Amino acid sequence: MIHAVTANMPSFREVHFRPGLNIILADRSTTASVRDSRNSLGKTTLLAIIDFCLGSSITNKSTPCVPALSGWEFTLTFDLDGKTIQVTRSVDENHLVRVYGSDLPSWPVPPNSDCEQVTFPVESWCIVLGLYMFGLGGRTSGVSFRSLIGYFLRVNKDSYDEPFQFFKKQSTISKWIHTSFLLNLSWQLAAEWGNLAKAKAEVSVLEKAIKEIGGDSADCSLGTLDAKRVQLATSVRVNSQGLKSFRVTPNYRDLEQQANDLTREIQKAHNDNALDANTLKGYEQSITSENYLGEDKLISLYRSARIELPGIVTARLRDVREFHRTVVKNRREFLQAEAQNLRAVIKDRTNKLAALIETRAKLMEILRTSGALDEYTKLQEAHLKQVESLKSIEQRIESLRALGQKSSAVRVEKELLFTRTVQDLQDRSEQKDAAIAFFDANSRFLYNRSGMLKIEAKPNGLYFDVHIPARDSHGVGNMQIFCFDIAVAQLWSSRDKSPGFIAHDSIIFADVDERQRAKALELAKQESNRLGFQYICTYNSDNIPTCDFSEDFSVEDHVVLRLTDDTDAGSLLGIRFER
Repeated sequence: MIHAVTANMPSFREVHFRPGLNIILADRSTTASVRDSRNSLGKTTLLAIIDFCLGSSITNKSTPCVPALSGWEFTLTFDLDGKTIQVTRSVDENHLVRVYGSDLPSWPVPPNSDCEQVTFPVESWCIVLGLYMFGLGGRTSGVSFRSLIGYFLRVNKDSYDEPFQFFKKQSTISKWIHTSFLLNLSWQLAAEWGNLAKAKAEVSVLEKAIKEIGGDSADCSLGTLDAKRVQLATSVRVNSQGLKSFRVTPNYRDLEQQANDLTREIQKAHNDNALDANTLKGYEQSITSENYLGEDKLISLYRSARIELPGIVTARLRDVREFHRTVVKNRREFLQAEAQNLRAVIKDRTNKLAALIETRAKLMEILRTSGALDEYTKLQEAHLKQVESLKSIEQRIESLRALGQKSSAVRVEKELLFTRTVQDLQDRSEQKDAAIAFFDANSRFLYNRSGMLKIEAKPNGLYFDVHIPARDSHGVGNMQIFCFDIAVAQLWSSRDKSPGFIAHDSIIFADVDERQRAKALELAKQESNRLGFQYICTYNSDNIPTCDFSEDFSVEDHVVLRLTDDTDAGSLLGIRFER
């Protein structure tokens, strides 16, 4: 239990606690204006100081580590490991604590101290507190003293949103782990559900990565990808061999142009030979058909025309005949000379044509067995693209296989973990039933109605919930937290290692009906006295439901500190300051 909270400044209002119910009451004087507030009297600050001495972070919103409190030191006197000790923490040197008490050398940190005062780094102090308050030995994954104490000492406003969280945006897995620990269930199994959730998240990431690799491809089944892999591998192999045997000709394009020019020249030569051959044929036909006209034939020709020729004409026909013979002879000689020239031209052209064809054939062989640099570059680029495509498909295949194995492993682990969780809850039915019974009894004490603390294993993990009829009321929601926390204190009261106290800020009583507020304080008194734990709460005096208490209950019997707004001296620190 906590015995006292003190400070090194004389203005501080020392607080001395008692066993059982302890109330810090904030009064508002009759002369206070509407602008005066009890929010600065120190109710929440007192809980923050206790938390500060128990190793809270200086980044906490409610921490007393502010410039206005420079020079202040706070001391908490409480029971730890069956002994009463004092711990002092300074605002200025907040990374250290000074601990006073007997048998400190027996603590695991520091191991070699032989005096009754030791200085701890805050981290080491939290290890000691975890060992002697919660039985945490060494590094315990998922839980720590600082995370667990947040359920016994609810300082932050966010811790009053629901029973299973002590800070805002706490993960579901963290809630499972801490709630299981608090209810004496297997928090290790809850941690395994957390590991499984991480594995499932990894599967989702892998699925997303595979989709990104595949792009817009509709069919990305393993069988389809394997077929594509074989096809691409064959194509890559063939193209690779082709690139190895490819010979680059630097003047390939010039040779290609020469071959084209030769082709055109050869075609022209063929055409010219054909034309000359036709002309030669005509010459040869003309030579063979060219005949002399005899005198008789010439006279007959004239007679057929019915023309009578005088003797002189006949004499002249002989001259004509000789002239005609001369003409025919000359024509034959001309045609023969032309034919001979054509034959020479055709022969010469044919010889040149053979040379052209041979030259072109050599060029074509070079072009057939080699290629241009730009063609090689294009072939190489296409080959590299195929290689990349092959690598991409191989990567997708590997990822799909890994995804299949991991998904299968996650499914198997999920089934096994679910089975183990169900079995563990059955094995721990006594502890589970005790927590449910305590919550139900606390609910019936406040509302005369049964309240349900639900604890069960579901296919996706553990499930915790609380329910009291009329849950939609915000006040009932606060009392669900109250009933749960009292149940936790009831459970831990029988354990060898326990904080021995539970503390609530006045926010837990906000918007709660008067009768339930009265019942809550009476329940806290009854159970803390019966089971030996300490209940500490802050309260505003005008919210005390005086008319709803039982006859044997008096608030004044449990007030350990009364804060007022009459003067600064009436506040906890005895001063007013701005954060």
